[in-house]
Amino acid sequence: MSFNWSTENVCVLFDFWRINSTTSLVVSFALVFVLGYLYELARTRVRRWEQSMAPTGSILSSSPDAPL
Repeated sequence: MSFNWSTENVCVLFDFWRINSTTSLVVSFALVFVLGYLYELARTRVRRWEQSMAPTGSILSSSPDAPL
């Protein structure tokens, strides 16, 4: 996929996901943005959960002064 503003039968991520109009371009943009946001939210929550489950002073600690 390359960066362009064309709305003539452009494929986005999958063969079945095609952009055929300006409306589908805007909807596709919004869906890609929401998917990226949800992915980053999940990553952040998993990191917080891992830090809460790790013993104090472990390697997973985010403190730069934590002993190795």
